[in-house]
Amino acid sequence: VSEEVVRQEIRRAAVARRTTLPPVAVGRPRELKAAERDLLSALVARPQEALDALEWLEDADFEGLTTTRIFSEARLLRDLPAERIPTTLLERLSEEETALLALIAAPGEAALTPLTPLACARTLRRLRYERERAVTQREIRQLQDEDAVRHAGRIVHLQTRKMDLARKIEDLAN
Repeated sequence: VSEEVVRQEIRRAAVARRTTLPPVAVGRPRELKAAERDLLSALVARPQEALDALEWLEDADFEGLTTTRIFSEARLLRDLPAERIPTTLLERLSEEETALLALIAAPGEAALTPLTPLACARTLRRLRYERERAVTQREIRQLQDEDAVRHAGRIVHLQTRKMDLARKIEDLAN
């Protein structure tokens, strides 16, 4: 199945549900992280690679992403043949999610140098670790402001956690 055939199927499925895109969906692609956008595009163009990358991720990697539900639904399709994944995924999505996926997968919408699905997954994991590191740093700061001596054990534990996250971030960057 060629990429163009899949794109036509997506457009057909999207049009069958409505004739215009919801206004909120039109603006959304600009709010997406590049890794989200490229991984969504790969779900249509290279569904097996995209599913393999999604399987590598953990639920926590999706927290806070606009596309969490789309990726969660896609992960449920891992046992389907690759050529059926885009159409089946569209059937399971809301109108807004379908419009978003159709818009991103439309010809000319792909990034000039899209990330590979695995690179997208690694980026999403790195972003998760960066969020966790920021939360850990805020907790350290809060405990230090309250009473650093009383919370010394907890602060040391959190600093160790923060260093571990920094190592994981560095590993994913390489």
